[in-house]
Amino acid sequence: VCGVNAVTHLPLGPLAYTEVLGRRLFGTFPIAAPLLWFTVILCSRATLLLLFPRAAQWPRWQAALGSAFLVLLTGLNLELFAWKLRAWWLWYPAQIESPAWPPPQNFAAWFAVAFVAVLALRPAPRAIVSGGNRFKPAVILGLLNLAALAFHAVR
Repeated sequence: VCGVNAVTHLPLGPLAYTEVLGRRLFGTFPIAAPLLWFTVILCSRATLLLLFPRAAQWPRWQAALGSAFLVLLTGLNLELFAWKLRAWWLWYPAQIESPAWPPPQNFAAWFAVAFVAVLALRPAPRAIVSGGNRFKPAVILGLLNLAALAFHAVR
């Protein structure tokens, strides 16, 4: 998604990545951008399984829908932090004055990508649902959201 969008501005919208996230792959997007969203998607799935242990027995589309909803909430929370405060990426790079909010298709695209990605994953192993490390993904997702919430609180 990041690479296609960097060249075509589809499906996320007009977006340019800065050097803050590191070197660019193929001169278009930093490797950290897809890794960030990959982490958010996997941590959202694991957090859903932690919050709702029976989600491992839900139909796969329901678990994918719940995980995509957590990704959407994280995206909504993270966007202004990553865009306005940290400048990980720039929305509307060709415009002198950009709107105060990213294009709506950004959120729809990440919801759809997360839904399809979680749907494509194998069913969660029992170790993820009940193992000793089951809190780590939720802590990672929580810390990411907490950092963004802290930004919202002080701005």
